[in-house]
Amino acid sequence: MSGPTFIASLSPAQGFSPITTPAFSPSAGELIVVKGATFSSGVLSTPIDSASALTFTQRVSASNINSFTSAIWTAPVVTAPGSITITLAASGGFRVWLTVERWLSVSLAASPATDQESGSTAPSGCTITTARAGSAVTWLLTNSASSVLPGGFVTTSATPVLENQQGAVVESVSFLYQAAPSAGVQHYGATSGPGTWSWTTLAMEIQAAAPPLSGLAMVGIV
Repeated sequence: MSGPTFIASLSPAQGFSPITTPAFSPSAGELIVVKGATFSSGVLSTPIDSASALTFTQRVSASNINSFTSAIWTAPVVTAPGSITITLAASGGFRVWLTVERWLSVSLAASPATDQESGSTAPSGCTITTARAGSAVTWLLTNSASSVLPGGFVTTSATPVLENQQGAVVESVSFLYQAAPSAGVQHYGATSGPGTWSWTTLAMEIQAAAPPLSGLAMVGIV
């Protein structure tokens, strides 16, 4: 079984709410993952696409923890919608960070494995327990104590791919994903970068598509 196929991510520059991705054209069968964050007590609205073609489901979130509110949503592409953009907004006009991922060959569980953690020292011990071998883990890291960007990431389970990270006045957000070849505990997080931490993380498992059924025995048919 091959793992999920990462197609691309779109990461507009962080800015005051709302912010919108560049236009893109997803194909039928893709899974769209939206990872977003806003500062302080801002409330993130459900993402919207310009064609009103996608239905987004929130999978994991953190509400005003260590001065950040964040969430991860997913939306399956049932029918190709043509060229679309995705917009994310926060109440109060707060600053918003956004990354939109496109995945193929995936099978998202009805309740996928997720993780949410927070702390005040380097987030080097975060874990998520995946349910299926050959999965991927998509995650984000916020830090409200420094605009210095994290630079060293945990590689115990896999080497993460850094999609985007952006700092602002005294805060930063990083968006990453990594392979999870075996089911079970996956390690993720950061080991270096800012001298001061006040962080939150969110993570979610993306499972590989199930193989087609083949070679089934025909029992009881004469």
